[in-house]
Amino acid sequence: MVSKVVHPFFLVVFVLLASSCAQKPAAPTIVASPLSTPGQLQTNTPASQATLTPTLALTPTPDEQVVVNEDYGFRFTLPPGHKTTVNQASGEVLLFMGIKRKLDNTSGYALPPIGLRVFAKPESTDLASWFSERQGDCYEYGGQPPAGVPFIDPIVESQADFKGYNALRYESGCWPVPYEMLVDRDSLAFSLYYLRDYPIDYEADFNQILASLEFFEPALQTIETPSPVAPTPTPTVCIDEAAQPIAAPPRQTPVEVRFISAGNLWVWNEDEGKAQQISKTGDAQSFSFSPDGQIIAFTRGKPYSQTELWSVHRDGSDLRLLLSADQLHAMVGEPTTTEFIYFDSVSYIDWIDGTHTLGFEVLRNYDAIGGCCESGGTWQIDTETGNLSAWTLPPDISMEREGGLVSPDGKQIALVGETGLTLVNADGSNRRENVLIYPYVPLMEGGGFVPPNILWAPDSQSLTAITYPENMWDEDFFTTWFVPVDGTPAQKLSEISGYAFSASPSPDQRYLAYRKPPDPMSNHWELHLATFDGTQDLIYAQGHLMDFWGWSPDGVHFVFGQDSTRMPSLGSVCGGSQPLMDPLVFPLWHLTWIDPQRFVFIAGGDGPSEGELWLGTVGGDSVLIGAYRGDYAFYDIKPDQ
Repeated sequence: MVSKVVHPFFLVVFVLLASSCAQKPAAPTIVASPLSTPGQLQTNTPASQATLTPTLALTPTPDEQVVVNEDYGFRFTLPPGHKTTVNQASGEVLLFMGIKRKLDNTSGYALPPIGLRVFAKPESTDLASWFSERQGDCYEYGGQPPAGVPFIDPIVESQADFKGYNALRYESGCWPVPYEMLVDRDSLAFSLYYLRDYPIDYEADFNQILASLEFFEPALQTIETPSPVAPTPTPTVCIDEAAQPIAAPPRQTPVEVRFISAGNLWVWNEDEGKAQQISKTGDAQSFSFSPDGQIIAFTRGKPYSQTELWSVHRDGSDLRLLLSADQLHAMVGEPTTTEFIYFDSVSYIDWIDGTHTLGFEVLRNYDAIGGCCESGGTWQIDTETGNLSAWTLPPDISMEREGGLVSPDGKQIALVGETGLTLVNADGSNRRENVLIYPYVPLMEGGGFVPPNILWAPDSQSLTAITYPENMWDEDFFTTWFVPVDGTPAQKLSEISGYAFSASPSPDQRYLAYRKPPDPMSNHWELHLATFDGTQDLIYAQGHLMDFWGWSPDGVHFVFGQDSTRMPSLGSVCGGSQPLMDPLVFPLWHLTWIDPQRFVFIAGGDGPSEGELWLGTVGGDSVLIGAYRGDYAFYDIKPDQ
């Protein structure tokens, strides 16, 4: 993970404030309440300026004040006992206003706890793109901030409408920690922030000001817009001029998305076009559909606590308890320690073909580092009769649970161990031990290890592997391998310098994408494209928190973007990029491809578990599937038949 250096956020604003503005707008007018005439504001605007009639009127209480700025067309109610200070700045920053409580004498903070800024923005540039081009890294306290980057290490929480205007809400990972609403007003960008880690809590004051904030037509109709900061150009990249998409047969069945939102089960089918709610318990944590899709087994319980196993028919009928908490406890037996709280859960559900019977394992987890997992054995239960009995795992499932990967033709399994890769036939014969040896990579805390990235070739005749150094948390490199299936040793292909966890091979293992920061202390990241054998390696894009979000099934296109805005672009191994959708829906998380043209994703809200579920089309419009809420929000897509 890239380290962040402590710095005074927005110091760049004060650097900009050092020079005066060529056109110095009038300071805002503070109007004492009560208002003299309902629906109008008292102002001391000079006669030379146009008199504006506001579209909405604030109605402050007698001890509140209204702050009005005719030049840039905004007003808000100042909470009782607060004061403002106003400065002008050059360049894109047209106005900076500080807001604080009159008795707030907190020392050691150069920034006001609440700040209001007005920027000049090209009207033709959308807010997210303009915002993306003005992002910078954290920097050392007292150091020189980057020029033209007033948004330091931002992470967008959501995009939303704010009183009729497009807006972004974000917070910074740097100190002080600002929480900011940025509003698009065509040739202006308007922002209001507060410092979350300020010694005095200003959240309520910020929310009060934000709620009262209103816009009207600015008096300054001609605002000189500076030339936009050019983004880092995406080079013309072609690592394979002969690249051809992987041929994929068209989907034979309608797209069906199954998901949990707010603890309930839902199903959306593209033929119906509307999500149907199946359960109403409000506490579902996981689910599994029977092969015919008619029975759903799901776990229920309060967040982060003991669960039970239930089932329900697809139409919402016949909700029934299959295994209670007491039954699960009895299946595992007495705990080996009473020092920690423990939970027993149903894991690894496998439906038995042609039946409504499911096989599963019961696991005990202790609320402690390294507290996973004690097994309570493998069982099977008939969801229609409730009959419970022991279950002997078939050999292929048994080996899969040892860390195995089944070959595409189903004939072989690759067993991924702690330090070696073993191949075995699906029936357990022809075991080939340690065809690839690699370092043991421990997790950062607790038990367990980080396995290498192992992929079968589409023809099942070989594998590729990406392995990591033992101290991968401190060293940024990874190694690519070719693994024959005949048991001969693996062949090392290349050793690549880059962030190891970001290495992502294309579906047919021809290409590789990975992330690399030129400076270990920087959040300016390079997105690299390479051939899997390492013979070619090029920078495709770079910028603040530039990242890779997954390959298309066609093997030549991919999705990427900045983690700060989560605004997706579609790239290619030979060519430039384009917006993934039109119009864009973002912030985007957890994209799952259906075919080379369609995908399901989460967007909006305050994060991936508080957003919405969408069906998107490359270069086209998107369809809203439904709300996506809660600690256990989860979705999957019905496999095509």
